[in-house]
Amino acid sequence: MEVGKFENTDTGSESVFGDPFHVESGERKHNTSGLLSTIPDEQGRCGSRFAITLGKCEDRDGRCVVFGTIVRGYGVLREIESFPTNADGCPVPHVVVSRCGELEPNDYGLVSDDDGDPYSTWPQDHPNMSSQHFANRLAAAAFIKQLGNTFYAQKRYEDALRKYGKGMRYLDKKFLGTAEYIAQEKEEKRIQAESRIPLLLNIAACNLCLGRHRAAVQACSDAHRIMADVNDARIKPEWRLKLFRRRADGYLRCREFESAIRDLGMCLKINPDSARDHEALDRAKKLLHTKKAAEKNAFQKAFAGGEIF
Repeated sequence: MEVGKFENTDTGSESVFGDPFHVESGERKHNTSGLLSTIPDEQGRCGSRFAITLGKCEDRDGRCVVFGTIVRGYGVLREIESFPTNADGCPVPHVVVSRCGELEPNDYGLVSDDDGDPYSTWPQDHPNMSSQHFANRLAAAAFIKQLGNTFYAQKRYEDALRKYGKGMRYLDKKFLGTAEYIAQEKEEKRIQAESRIPLLLNIAACNLCLGRHRAAVQACSDAHRIMADVNDARIKPEWRLKLFRRRADGYLRCREFESAIRDLGMCLKINPDSARDHEALDRAKKLLHTKKAAEKNAFQKAFAGGEIF
């Protein structure tokens, strides 16, 4: 992402160092997001214009120099990254930095939502929320999830969906995989998986209410993949039931009746006496029969009385 070009010149005009300057060489690789990198002109000079990496940018190695990294503000970076781009790679709508300046000591520059949520949009922007503070992240994710549940009960599905997605971000952790922390990280991975499943199922419920049926199916499938790596004894039966019901509902609305029938069959294995699931299964079978009959009729009409070449 290119920033800092406040005048229409190749280098972005003067920088905090004055006139355009020749940059020193650097050895650090562009191997992650959040790095600040120079953008030299054809003469190798730099001005106010620079780039912020959104991921690995190996094509910049040797040509541009990493001179810093984002300390806070990942939430803003990710929000900008989420915007669609035009053919030139520019975000749509146009993104403008309308206010900037230097932070005072101990000022984290955080802006909290006015809905009772004290946590920053992105965990890296919040104090004591690094990967090493996983217990803090778990507590934050639980609080955010409960707030999402409150919004869901109020039928504020967009707000609930936003909170559930935020809770998922707080559950992220970069595991080191070293022998020193192997036992600790094994337990953290288990807790992480078991915390993600209900959030994903809640995301699916919100998407169903908002008419985003394909997104609901995807959230359920993501939860299903996580369940495959969790000890069966630790998976709550209601999680499986919600997963198959919600995914079946999404499949039905996407007119993928065979998949819906499969998931409703799984629901009845868990709860054989469920009148609700029996009724949904009968409905899915009738819809599939109607769909196949219509397809057969259309096929017969297409080739009736004609020759096939």
